[in-house]
Amino acid sequence: NKNEVGAYPLIFNAIDSSGNKTIKKFNLKVYEPKKSNTTSKQAQIELNEIIKRYKMHNNKIGIDVSKWQEDIDFELVKKAGVEFVMIRVGTTKKGEVVLDPKFKQNIENATKSGLDIGVYFYSYANTKKQARKEANWVLKQIEDYKITLPVVFDWEDWSDFNSYNISFFQLTRVAEEFLKIVEKNGYTGMLYSSK
Repeated sequence: NKNEVGAYPLIFNAIDSSGNKTIKKFNLKVYEPKKSNTTSKQAQIELNEIIKRYKMHNNKIGIDVSKWQEDIDFELVKKAGVEFVMIRVGTTKKGEVVLDPKFKQNIENATKSGLDIGVYFYSYANTKKQARKEANWVLKQIEDYKITLPVVFDWEDWSDFNSYNISFFQLTRVAEEFLKIVEKNGYTGMLYSSK
């Protein structure tokens, strides 16, 4: 049982599709969990403080929105100093591509307020075929709107990454497929993820 504190001698044994074999001995060290004195909630910073700290002549301040922010008054957002908005178009649920319930409301109201607009798709794609489906779907959703900022492939499902049975290389190919399609259609592509 490797759940107890201690050092465990293990052997890493990997074989690739060409039959090349790598064997490496290593020690797995299990430590006592560190006690944290911080709360799980991140400290909130007021928008005016963000603008004061980070606004320069060569950058813009923006927000990322989806159904989770509910109804947004984009006129107030703009008056507060926000210059652009990245709007979630949709995501995939149980293999089906679905529209964010606030997408149309968000994009129409952000457009009326005069903010620069980009969009993102929260993807769970693990194949190039799925990425193509998602990219083409996104293009259909945004065709009637003025998108001045990137169309973003957002892939963040790292907690389940091992269940996808793909490598980082394959995931990169999936992202590249999505971006290739949006760029071929005249948009700038961009990647959202975490390190």
